Amino acid sequence: MIAISVSLLLAAAGVAQAAEPAAATPATLPAADSGPGPLGAVNIPITFESQAGGIYDGRIEIPAEGRRRPWAVLLLGGGLGTDIDWQLPAILSISGQATYDGATIAKALLDEGFVVMRWQAIRRDDSRHAEDPLMMDAPGMAQCFEHARLALAAFRAKKIVPDDHIFLLGHSLGGRRAGMLLEENPKLPGVVMMAGAHLLPLNVQAAKQIIRDAADDFQKADTDEDGLLNADELQRTKQASPAGSPAVDSDRDGRINIHEWTIHSLKVQPEKWRKKNAAPRDKYGHMWTADVVAEHKTPILMVVGSLDRRWLVDLYLTALRLEQTGHPDFEIEIYENLGHQLAKEVAGDVTHPKHGLIADGRAGPIEPKVVRRMVDWIKARAERLKARHGSDTIRPSGT
Repeated sequence: MIAISVSLLLAAAGVAQAAEPAAATPATLPAADSGPGPLGAVNIPITFESQAGGIYDGRIEIPAEGRRRPWAVLLLGGGLGTDIDWQLPAILSISGQATYDGATIAKALLDEGFVVMRWQAIRRDDSRHAEDPLMMDAPGMAQCFEHARLALAAFRAKKIVPDDHIFLLGHSLGGRRAGMLLEENPKLPGVVMMAGAHLLPLNVQAAKQIIRDAADDFQKADTDEDGLLNADELQRTKQASPAGSPAVDSDRDGRINIHEWTIHSLKVQPEKWRKKNAAPRDKYGHMWTADVVAEHKTPILMVVGSLDRRWLVDLYLTALRLEQTGHPDFEIEIYENLGHQLAKEVAGDVTHPKHGLIADGRAGPIEPKVVRRMVDWIKARAERLKARHGSDTIRPSGT
């Protein structure tokens, strides 16, 4: 996973640290007005004001007449805030051209008839950002929770779709904010988490060691070196498994992949990775995201890149939590050779003329197959719920 030195939380560049960033740490972000033009939708502006007096702008994008579904998706960017298009600055892009993953996801959703809700997480009068488009005055995590809550309320106030017709799609710490919204709004129909961060309490180093050991065991067991364990290989290595039994074939293809093997290894060694005396709520007073989804049985899709090793841990353990609690509708997708942005990554120092060394690699735009997977998942869940909610028409004006 790419590491950034200018800021602890540059979501647009694929950064998500294991530790909570200090509230005073500025996030490095692109300019808000340099992205692509309008997506061809009917745009309804929204504005909200934080308790600290900051003004934030957003918009609701409604698909063309005749294609509209009575369903919406709220996009929650990563880090302590991103611009409305989740821009990756050109200096951090593999191609040298800025990328706009938020806009890419929004367009894909609009093309399928979904209303899209998103906002600019950079304060309107941010003087730091005005002076340097790569900088912003980042709010603390508590304020980020507040902003997500205010954004959802502002979108709902327009009455475009019913209150319980809003899916959540969060990237990195946006996934954690999605968990907070689910806790307070348990009737929301589903959530997609891209490299969800800080989803449950754990001993990170112990979990990583279990994962490394599992990888070594898997490699030894995979005698034909095809990246999968067949029945014969599983039988021969049965005693080597931490539980003395093979891992669960969750995708039911008759073979065990490295991720199924790893989840099993974590499952049978909870005393190592579980955080002792962990509180049921985080320091902000919210339930842990994994517990929220488990309790409410909210449909969830979790996607992560195999290079995103820190947040792959959270995906493994959240999947394990949901499996153990009998969650009826959760799916995970791990994309090989993709990083935190669900994009390709290239290693190499990145130096900025003003800020010096700012990263140890560059990333590309989000992979189309990831966007397609997320949109198709939301579409399928909406179709399942369609009969329950009747008409497929929505208010065209939002007024």
